[in-house]
Amino acid sequence: MPDKYGFEHLAQRGDIFHRCVECDEFPFGTRLTEKERERHHRQHARALEREREKKRMAALRLARQAKREYRG
Repeated sequence: MPDKYGFEHLAQRGDIFHRCVECDEFPFGTRLTEKERERHHRQHARALEREREKKRMAALRLARQAKREYRG
């Protein structure tokens, strides 16, 4: 089960390794500090926010275009 930063904590022969559930950036056998996991999580959050903003702006552009066409 992932932690609050979206990382699984995988046990292998007494060691704990971290794997991001959203991407494959970290190969198996990678150990990260909490600060590194938090920074990586923020990268995913920023990318998601950029995508949302891009979709919002596209919808706004279409609405403005439809409004202009309606007014003639």
